[in-house]
Amino acid sequence: MSNKVIHKYPLELNDSTVLPLPKDAKVLFVGEQHDRLMLWAEVDAEPGPPEARVFAIAGTGQEFKPDALTYLNSVQTRRGYVWHVYEAEVRP
Repeated sequence: MSNKVIHKYPLELNDSTVLPLPKDAKVLFVGEQHDRLMLWAEVDAEPGPPEARVFAIAGTGQEFKPDALTYLNSVQTRRGYVWHVYEAEVRP
């Protein structure tokens, strides 16, 4: 078994964000840090090539298509906004 490390990645406040994460990265948490939406993932300490993973973000009251999405977390920001983060099951 290889060693693991936790890295953080910024999420953009768009309908969807594509992140190049190492293969088999395990999403641990989504939260706000320094007024930015961030994603923390556990990855191999010596990761292989990245793969594109798609994350959808919807604000409270905003319509979105729930097809092929897995809920990850909701984040309440210091400014009072609440963002709901999902990962697309189908990768690009």
